Amino acid sequence: MYWRRTDARCDSSAADESDRRPPGANASLVNPARLRPSVRTAILIATFPTLGVLLLNGFWNEPLYRASMTGFWFADGLTHVVVPAAMLVWLAARHGINPADYGLAACRGRSGELLGLTLLASALFWISYKPVATFFGHLLQSEGALVTYVDVMPVQPVAHSLVAVYFSLSAAVFEEIMYRGLPHVYFMRGWSAARPGMYVICSAVLFGLAHWENGAHEILGTACLGVFACALYLKIRTLWPLIGAHFIVDMVSFT
Repeated sequence: MYWRRTDARCDSSAADESDRRPPGANASLVNPARLRPSVRTAILIATFPTLGVLLLNGFWNEPLYRASMTGFWFADGLTHVVVPAAMLVWLAARHGINPADYGLAACRGRSGELLGLTLLASALFWISYKPVATFFGHLLQSEGALVTYVDVMPVQPVAHSLVAVYFSLSAAVFEEIMYRGLPHVYFMRGWSAARPGMYVICSAVLFGLAHWENGAHEILGTACLGVFACALYLKIRTLWPLIGAHFIVDMVSFT
Protein backbone atom coordinates (compact mmCIF):
# COMPACT_ATOMS: atom_id res chain seq x y z
CA MET A 1 0.00 0.00 0.00
CA TYR A 2 1.33 3.39 -0.85
CA TRP A 3 1.15 4.74 2.69
CA ARG A 4 3.85 2.23 3.66
CA ARG A 5 6.56 3.95 1.65
CA THR A 6 9.92 4.04 3.37
CA ASP A 7 9.62 7.82 3.80
CA ALA A 8 6.08 7.72 5.19
CA ARG A 9 5.62 9.26 8.60
CA CYS A 10 2.68 7.09 9.54
CA ASP A 11 1.62 3.63 8.45
CA SER A 12 -1.38 1.36 8.89
CA SER A 13 -1.29 -1.30 11.57
CA ALA A 14 -3.79 -3.29 9.57
CA ALA A 15 -1.65 -3.30 6.45
CA ASP A 16 0.47 -6.29 5.52
CA GLU A 17 2.18 -7.55 2.41
CA SER A 18 -0.94 -9.31 1.16
CA ASP A 19 -3.01 -6.07 1.15
CA ARG A 20 -6.21 -6.92 3.00
CA ARG A 21 -9.20 -5.78 1.00
CA PRO A 22 -12.89 -6.69 1.12
CA PRO A 23 -14.16 -9.27 -1.39
CA GLY A 24 -14.60 -7.72 -4.80
CA ALA A 25 -12.61 -4.59 -3.93
CA ASN A 26 -9.76 -3.29 -6.00
CA ALA A 27 -6.25 -4.30 -5.13
CA SER A 28 -3.78 -1.87 -3.61
CA LEU A 29 -4.54 1.64 -4.84
CA VAL A 30 -1.01 2.26 -5.89
CA ASN A 31 2.15 0.17 -6.19
CA PRO A 32 3.08 0.93 -8.78
CA ALA A 33 -0.01 1.60 -10.93
CA ARG A 34 -2.22 4.66 -10.66
CA LEU A 35 -5.86 4.49 -9.70
CA ARG A 36 -8.13 2.58 -11.98
CA PRO A 37 -10.69 4.81 -13.73
CA SER A 38 -13.48 3.14 -11.76
CA VAL A 39 -11.83 4.04 -8.46
CA ARG A 40 -11.21 7.60 -9.64
CA THR A 41 -14.88 7.89 -10.52
CA ALA A 42 -15.85 6.42 -7.15
CA ILE A 43 -13.93 9.19 -5.37
CA LEU A 44 -15.89 11.80 -7.31
CA ILE A 45 -19.16 10.04 -6.51
CA ALA A 46 -18.25 9.88 -2.81
CA THR A 47 -17.20 13.51 -2.49
CA PHE A 48 -19.99 15.04 -4.59
CA PRO A 49 -22.87 14.63 -2.04
CA THR A 50 -20.85 16.08 0.84
CA LEU A 51 -19.32 18.96 -1.08
CA GLY A 52 -22.68 19.61 -2.73
CA VAL A 53 -24.60 19.99 0.52
CA LEU A 54 -21.79 22.07 2.06
CA LEU A 55 -22.04 24.43 -0.90
CA LEU A 56 -25.83 24.65 -0.64
CA ASN A 57 -26.53 24.54 3.10
CA GLY A 58 -26.25 28.32 3.33
CA PHE A 59 -29.62 28.47 1.60
CA TRP A 60 -31.46 26.47 4.28
CA ASN A 61 -29.53 26.97 7.54
CA GLU A 62 -31.17 30.29 8.44
CA PRO A 63 -34.76 29.32 7.42
CA LEU A 64 -34.44 26.03 9.32
CA TYR A 65 -33.04 27.78 12.37
CA ARG A 66 -36.00 30.17 12.45
CA ALA A 67 -38.60 27.50 11.66
CA SER A 68 -37.44 24.52 13.73
CA MET A 69 -34.35 23.90 15.82
CA THR A 70 -35.03 20.18 15.52
CA GLY A 71 -34.96 20.50 11.74
CA PHE A 72 -31.77 22.55 11.91
CA TRP A 73 -29.93 19.97 14.03
CA PHE A 74 -31.20 17.10 11.90
CA ALA A 75 -29.99 18.79 8.72
CA ASP A 76 -26.64 19.66 10.27
CA GLY A 77 -26.02 16.11 11.47
CA LEU A 78 -27.00 14.77 8.07
CA THR A 79 -24.74 17.23 6.27
CA HIS A 80 -21.65 17.10 8.44
CA VAL A 81 -21.69 13.54 9.77
CA VAL A 82 -24.10 11.05 8.23
CA VAL A 83 -23.57 11.76 4.52
CA PRO A 84 -19.75 11.96 4.57
CA ALA A 85 -19.47 8.94 6.89
CA ALA A 86 -21.73 6.89 4.62
CA MET A 87 -19.66 7.83 1.58
CA LEU A 88 -16.43 6.84 3.31
CA VAL A 89 -17.90 3.49 4.35
CA TRP A 90 -19.01 2.92 0.75
CA LEU A 91 -15.54 3.75 -0.57
CA ALA A 92 -13.95 1.26 1.82
CA ALA A 93 -16.48 -1.52 1.27
CA ARG A 94 -16.80 -1.28 -2.52
CA HIS A 95 -13.48 0.13 -3.67
CA GLY A 96 -10.97 -0.60 -0.93
CA ILE A 97 -10.19 3.05 -0.25
CA ASN A 98 -9.46 3.05 3.45
CA PRO A 99 -8.57 5.83 5.92
CA ALA A 100 -4.83 5.25 5.51
CA ASP A 101 -5.18 6.02 1.81
CA TYR A 102 -6.38 9.56 2.54
CA GLY A 103 -4.03 10.45 5.35
CA LEU A 104 -5.41 8.73 8.43
CA ALA A 105 -2.90 5.93 8.84
CA ALA A 106 -2.07 4.87 12.39
CA CYS A 107 0.97 6.67 13.81
CA ARG A 108 3.15 4.91 16.36
CA GLY A 109 5.66 6.55 18.63
CA ARG A 110 5.35 9.96 16.99
CA SER A 111 3.05 11.76 19.41
CA GLY A 112 5.58 14.52 20.03
CA GLU A 113 6.12 15.09 16.33
CA LEU A 114 2.38 15.10 15.62
CA LEU A 115 1.76 17.55 18.46
CA GLY A 116 4.41 19.87 17.06
CA LEU A 117 2.93 19.60 13.57
CA THR A 118 -0.55 20.28 14.97
CA LEU A 119 0.62 23.44 16.72
CA LEU A 120 2.46 24.52 13.56
CA ALA A 121 -0.64 23.87 11.45
CA SER A 122 -2.83 25.76 13.93
CA ALA A 123 -0.63 28.84 13.67
CA LEU A 124 -0.48 28.51 9.89
CA PHE A 125 -4.26 28.14 9.63
CA TRP A 126 -4.93 31.18 11.79
CA ILE A 127 -2.33 33.38 10.08
CA SER A 128 -3.49 32.41 6.59
CA TYR A 129 -7.17 32.90 7.40
CA LYS A 130 -7.77 35.66 9.94
CA PRO A 131 -5.72 38.55 8.44
CA VAL A 132 -7.01 37.79 4.94
CA ALA A 133 -10.66 37.60 6.01
CA THR A 134 -10.32 40.76 8.13
CA PHE A 135 -8.56 42.72 5.37
CA PHE A 136 -11.11 41.84 2.69
CA GLY A 137 -13.97 42.34 5.13
CA HIS A 138 -12.92 45.98 5.54
CA LEU A 139 -12.00 46.42 1.89
CA LEU A 140 -15.19 44.97 0.43
CA GLN A 141 -17.49 45.97 3.30
CA SER A 142 -18.67 42.37 3.09
CA GLU A 143 -21.53 41.29 5.32
CA GLY A 144 -21.86 37.80 6.72
CA ALA A 145 -24.84 35.57 7.29
CA LEU A 146 -27.67 36.88 9.45
CA VAL A 147 -27.57 33.65 11.45
CA THR A 148 -24.21 32.02 12.14
CA TYR A 149 -23.24 28.87 14.00
CA VAL A 150 -22.28 31.03 16.97
CA ASP A 151 -25.90 32.23 17.13
CA VAL A 152 -27.28 28.71 17.53
CA MET A 153 -24.94 27.85 20.40
CA PRO A 154 -26.70 27.30 23.76
CA VAL A 155 -26.12 29.89 26.48
CA GLN A 156 -25.68 27.33 29.26
CA PRO A 157 -21.89 26.77 29.63
CA VAL A 158 -21.81 22.96 29.54
CA ALA A 159 -24.22 22.73 26.61
CA HIS A 160 -22.30 25.51 24.85
CA SER A 161 -19.04 23.59 25.24
CA LEU A 162 -20.56 20.32 24.00
CA VAL A 163 -22.04 21.96 20.91
CA ALA A 164 -18.75 23.74 20.23
CA VAL A 165 -16.93 20.39 20.37
CA TYR A 166 -19.49 18.83 18.02
CA PHE A 167 -19.28 21.67 15.47
CA SER A 168 -15.48 21.79 15.63
CA LEU A 169 -14.86 18.06 15.56
CA SER A 170 -17.32 17.20 12.79
CA ALA A 171 -15.99 20.01 10.61
CA ALA A 172 -12.36 19.16 11.34
CA VAL A 173 -12.65 15.45 10.57
CA PHE A 174 -14.93 15.39 7.56
CA GLU A 175 -13.87 18.65 5.93
CA GLU A 176 -10.20 17.68 6.07
CA ILE A 177 -10.99 14.30 4.55
CA MET A 178 -13.29 15.67 1.86
CA TYR A 179 -11.31 18.80 0.97
CA ARG A 180 -7.75 17.61 1.54
CA GLY A 181 -7.46 13.82 1.86
CA LEU A 182 -9.63 12.41 -0.91
CA PRO A 183 -8.80 15.14 -3.46
CA HIS A 184 -5.13 14.32 -2.86
CA VAL A 185 -5.78 10.69 -3.80
CA TYR A 186 -7.72 11.82 -6.87
CA PHE A 187 -5.26 14.38 -8.24
CA MET A 188 -1.98 12.86 -7.12
CA ARG A 189 -2.68 9.17 -7.74
CA GLY A 190 -5.56 9.23 -10.19
CA TRP A 191 -3.81 10.32 -13.37
CA SER A 192 -0.79 9.38 -15.46
CA ALA A 193 1.07 12.25 -13.79
CA ALA A 194 0.54 13.86 -10.40
CA ARG A 195 -1.28 17.19 -10.49
CA PRO A 196 -0.34 19.08 -7.31
CA GLY A 197 -1.32 22.45 -8.76
CA MET A 198 -4.80 21.28 -9.69
CA TYR A 199 -5.11 19.64 -6.27
CA VAL A 200 -4.32 22.85 -4.42
CA ILE A 201 -6.43 25.12 -6.63
CA CYS A 202 -9.55 22.92 -6.78
CA SER A 203 -9.46 22.08 -3.09
CA ALA A 204 -8.93 25.68 -1.98
CA VAL A 205 -11.60 27.10 -4.30
CA LEU A 206 -14.22 24.57 -3.21
CA PHE A 207 -13.31 25.08 0.45
CA GLY A 208 -13.70 28.83 0.07
CA LEU A 209 -16.98 28.61 -1.82
CA ALA A 210 -18.43 26.35 0.89
CA HIS A 211 -18.36 29.41 3.18
CA TRP A 212 -20.09 31.79 0.76
CA GLU A 213 -23.00 32.53 3.10
CA ASN A 214 -20.60 34.28 5.48
CA GLY A 215 -19.60 36.85 2.87
CA ALA A 216 -16.95 37.38 0.19
CA HIS A 217 -14.27 38.00 2.81
CA GLU A 218 -14.91 34.54 4.28
CA ILE A 219 -14.63 32.92 0.85
CA LEU A 220 -11.23 34.54 0.33
CA GLY A 221 -10.02 33.84 3.87
CA THR A 222 -10.97 30.18 3.87
CA ALA A 223 -9.65 29.72 0.33
CA CYS A 224 -6.31 31.12 1.47
CA LEU A 225 -6.34 28.75 4.43
CA GLY A 226 -7.12 25.93 2.00
CA VAL A 227 -4.03 26.72 -0.08
CA PHE A 228 -1.75 26.50 2.94
CA ALA A 229 -3.51 23.39 4.25
CA CYS A 230 -3.02 21.58 0.92
CA ALA A 231 0.62 22.69 0.74
CA LEU A 232 1.22 21.37 4.25
CA TYR A 233 -0.50 18.07 3.48
CA LEU A 234 1.61 17.63 0.35
CA LYS A 235 4.64 17.93 2.61
CA ILE A 236 3.69 15.83 5.64
CA ARG A 237 1.24 13.34 4.05
CA THR A 238 -0.84 12.85 7.20
CA LEU A 239 -4.18 14.50 8.00
CA TRP A 240 -3.94 14.17 11.78
CA PRO A 241 -2.19 17.53 12.38
CA LEU A 242 -4.58 19.27 9.96
CA ILE A 243 -7.59 17.81 11.75
CA GLY A 244 -6.14 18.88 15.10
CA ALA A 245 -5.43 22.39 13.82
CA HIS A 246 -8.87 22.71 12.24
CA PHE A 247 -10.45 21.65 15.54
CA ILE A 248 -8.39 24.12 17.56
CA VAL A 249 -9.10 27.06 15.24
CA ASP A 250 -12.84 26.33 15.23
CA MET A 251 -12.96 25.90 19.01
CA VAL A 252 -11.26 29.27 19.45
CA SER A 253 -13.82 30.83 17.10
CA PHE A 254 -16.72 29.40 19.13
CA THR A 255 -15.41 30.57 22.51
